[in-house]
Amino acid sequence: MNIKALLAVVATLGLAGPALAQTTGAIGDTPEGVNSGHDGWSSPEEQRFYERHNETLIPFFTTQDFQEIRSADEMRTAWATLPADRQVEIRTDCGSVLANPGAFGERTVELCNQLQGM
Repeated sequence: MNIKALLAVVATLGLAGPALAQTTGAIGDTPEGVNSGHDGWSSPEEQRFYERHNETLIPFFTTQDFQEIRSADEMRTAWATLPADRQVEIRTDCGSVLANPGAFGERTVELCNQLQGM
């Protein structure tokens, strides 16, 4: 009888393992589709910046996980395709980033420095 109980426990753990390995959605986790694969945000402000501008910022990076900024020429091309109101929103939020660079990661500060110059 003990062998049956042991096999039942092993089978249960085998089936439940993937469910237990899923993320909890706790603070610091990135929402699906927003910087997924990123190790984490430098601050809640940085996370909100990318959540607010997720779709708009994708063309400025080589991948959708915001890990590598495109070349200056590619960035200028992407910037030129944005509607004026989106450019204003990004410049405004980048102004906040540059006013408080310690709350943002180096990549975000670099991105905003480049976008503010366009």
